[in-house]
Parts: sequence; structure tokens; C-alpha cells
Amino acid sequence: MPPIAEATRTTTTSVTRIPPAPFALFVLLSLVLAAVVTSVHALRWPGSAAFSGLDFYDFYFAGVAVRRGASPYDVALAESLAREASVAFRPGSDFIYPPWFALAIAPLTVLAPRVAFALWSVGLFVAYCATLWLLGARHRPWLAALLIGATPSVFCFFVGQINHYVLLAVALAWTLRRTRPWASGALIGAVAAVKLAPIIVLLAMPRAQRGRAWLGAFVTLGLAAAVGALALPGESTRWFTEVLPKTNALTADSAHFLNQGIAGFFARSTLENTWTTAWTALAPRTAATLSLCARLAFVSATCAFALFVTQRRPAHGWRAWSALVIASVLASPLAWEGTHVMIVFALMLSAGRVPRAITAFVFVTYCFERAIDLTIRSPSTAELVRTSTLVSSCAVWACLLLLAAIVAPALRRSTTHTEA
Repeated sequence: MPPIAEATRTTTTSVTRIPPAPFALFVLLSLVLAAVVTSVHALRWPGSAAFSGLDFYDFYFAGVAVRRGASPYDVALAESLAREASVAFRPGSDFIYPPWFALAIAPLTVLAPRVAFALWSVGLFVAYCATLWLLGARHRPWLAALLIGATPSVFCFFVGQINHYVLLAVALAWTLRRTRPWASGALIGAVAAVKLAPIIVLLAMPRAQRGRAWLGAFVTLGLAAAVGALALPGESTRWFTEVLPKTNALTADSAHFLNQGIAGFFARSTLENTWTTAWTALAPRTAATLSLCARLAFVSATCAFALFVTQRRPAHGWRAWSALVIASVLASPLAWEGTHVMIVFALMLSAGRVPRAITAFVFVTYCFERAIDLTIRSPSTAELVRTSTLVSSCAVWACLLLLAAIVAPALRRSTTHTEA
């Protein structure tokens, strides 16, 4: 018996030991790709500076407005501040986040806009690399490094979106789900206070820790709402009643090909045919109502699936988490490129566990979207923009394909199999 035990111990050690080479490879590839991505976007098209930091400056000037005692949703003030600072601003690209997020950004506004954006961008890159490391970058350095240069990660870097920080919080919640359930739930609550969709992930918490995780999440959400209500009275109500309804669409036309909602997704996926024509013929209010109903139905189906898997497989592990993170992408305004950065969570955890062809297809789809986007020499090139947004809809189908590949084995009637 002792020799066998020794042999087992030796074998286990040799399997779990991680050589230092992958870490160095990951760092090297990450830095090279970050430099390439930055260079490509700097030369993307004449006048591309008009889009650099576009989303970040929405956050920034909302924070400036809060510091001045004004409303973070004052578009006229934000536009005036942007003109004074000579930074990117586009009509309609106003602040759409909760008022407590503007409060959180306010301290950063003591810095000049471009300095603050540079600091924010460094933080995005560090957060993204940290996420990949938490999800196993040392085991798959090539995949992890390539994901830095793939869309939609590049999009988030370029416009200064917050999704890399959201992704890091979800990855941290994943690593703490069993040992620190309260902290894991609090992290999900913190990101849900900015972007609500990731709260779906709470359904994937281990059953034994679910109560503490949910408590941590809702305490964090409550604190954020209370701070916003006390510091900015009336702005929370304005966000719920006036600002939040606008997030369903990028354009006023519900069926426009740049629309973020389900109507735009249908229009891009089916192009011009009788079904699309019937959809676009609907009154804008009717189309918006149907889009909202469709999204609610999807979220309800996702929650039902999560409860089913949790009851059937207590050791649900990475499958339920990955499935629900993908669902958080699909439950968000569809085809909005920045939100799709969350797919990295599922790609990293499912690599080697689902057919490689599916992983490759999802990855290539996102890269192809970026390749088409880079051919657009002007934001006004309508046909190429239409093509790019069509591929963006293909990315939605790629999400659905990966979701199906992850979920299918979890539906098998096996009581002996457990997941890592």
C-alpha cells in the first residue's frame, strides 16, 4: 500500500505542477497584441479620434456634472463640457447609467479628460488580463492572449467601455463562489448596480451557499441605490422613468439596422424579406413592446433553465456559470458589441470541454466582425456599416451555439457524473 500511495502522490504532483513558461508566453503575447490593437485603431480611419473614448467621456462628464451639483443626465451640459475639452462627443451618446455610477466616477474627474481616459484604459487592460488569468490563462496562453486582440475586447478598449471591469468582477465571483459566498454575491451585486443583466448569475451559486450569496448581492444593490437616492435625490426616479427605457435602442427607428434591440437583430439577421417587412411595418411603440416581451420571455426561460440544472445537478460548476454569463449577454440589448466581451468567460472555461470546432467558430466569428469593421473608412459608409452590423448579429448566433454546446451535456440523465 505505501508504494502505491507514493506513486499516486507523485503522479498527482507532476500533473498539477505548472511550469513558468506559459506565464511568460501569456504576458509577451498580451503586450504584443495590445500594442497592435492600439496601433490599428489609431490608424483605423481619418477622423477616428471622434470615437476614441466615446463611452468613457459619457461617464466622465456625468461625473463632472455631479461634482458641479448638476444632473448627470443633462445632455446639453455634457456636450458643452466636451466641446470645451475638445474630446469625443456624439449627439445621442449620452449617459444612460444609474446615478450612483456617476458618483463613483466623480473622483476620477479631478484629472484632465485625456489623462483620466489613459488611466481608465490601463485599468481596462489590467482588469482584462487579470480576468483571463483567473479563468486559466496559464493553461491556454495562446487562446487567452488572442482574446485580447479579438472583438469585442478591442471595442471596449477603444471606446472606454466598463465591461472589462464587469467581466473581472464576475470572474472573481466565480473563484470565490464556494469559499467566500457573501463576497461572491456582493461582487455580482456591485456589477448589477451598473449593468443589471449579470444578476442572472446568482442562480448558479452553489445550493449550500446560495442564501449568503444572494444576501451579499442584494445588500450591495441596496447600498448603491441608497447612496444614489441620498446624494442625488430625484435622479434615481429619473433614471428609471426616463433614461432606462431609452437603452433598448441605439436609434429612434425600432427596426433600424443599428438598433440594439431585438427588432434590429431580426432586421440584420433576415435582411429584406416578407417577415422583416412585416416587422418594420409595425408602429414604433408596438415594435418596442414586442421587443420587451421577447426579452422578458428569454430571461424567464433562462432562469427556469438555471433552476432546473441546479435542482438536477448540485455540482453544476462551470456549465451553469458559463450558460448564465452568456445569457446575460443575450438578455442585454442584443448585438451591442461591448456587451459581448462577457463571452470570454465561457470561451475560457469551456475550451477543451466542448468541441474545438465550436470554440473556433465563435472566436472566428468575432474576429471576422472586427475585420469587416476595419474596412470601413468612414462612419457614414452605410453599406459597409450594414454589413458589419449583420456580422454582429452573427455573433449573437455564435453565442447561442456556444450556449447550446455547454448546456446539452447538462441535460443528460446522469446522476453519477459531476463537473469541475
